[in-house]
Amino acid sequence: MNSRDMPDRRLVLAGGAAILTGAATTLPEDTSPPLFTSGALVNNQLAEFFKVAPAGLAWPDVKLVMPDRKLIKLDQFRGKTLIVSLWAEWCLPCLVEMPGMAILQKRMRSDRFELVSILTNTEYNVPSDADDILKRIGIRDMVVHLDGSPRKDKLITTLGKAPGSKSAGLPCNLIIDAQGRLRGRSIGGEQVTASDGKDYSIWATNIGLQFCEGLSGGALEALT
Repeated sequence: MNSRDMPDRRLVLAGGAAILTGAATTLPEDTSPPLFTSGALVNNQLAEFFKVAPAGLAWPDVKLVMPDRKLIKLDQFRGKTLIVSLWAEWCLPCLVEMPGMAILQKRMRSDRFELVSILTNTEYNVPSDADDILKRIGIRDMVVHLDGSPRKDKLITTLGKAPGSKSAGLPCNLIIDAQGRLRGRSIGGEQVTASDGKDYSIWATNIGLQFCEGLSGGALEALT
């Protein structure tokens, strides 16, 4: 993707967060229909990557480990539109997305919207185990949860398989509505080339900010 062909991409990143690059996970193309075919996000480049979640795909019965080691269910966020980011510490494309997502998580959290970061398919036992790797990419205050399934991989193995693929892909970003229904999914990291010639995660640009603003403002509800 070339910045000359797209709208304003001024960075929303601040505080010297690290810039990483890395290819997205290679998976069969998801031929599911796009989630946003009308409304406020129809022309947003990030929204274009989200497909309608496959029929029958639902959040599994998995609790999340909080930073204080308490267990919660995703139901705790009921009433909010969610972006749920599934990632792992060994996944470079995941780490590329993290600085932008950390800023959006803090900036956009409200009674209508939240970005929920979840470690999955990981060797870590609690979210704080990932603090050192997050600090190395400039993140010090992101709220991270952990897949609480016995092998710590049920979320990605259940939710991250593209049609026609036997393996799951990361990063896997999900959109869940205020009623707890899984509505959309994007698998694999996406980057854009900014005017400085560098590649950035699309989440670290105004495109990512506008996407979250649209979800917070009711763009998902407008589709129903």
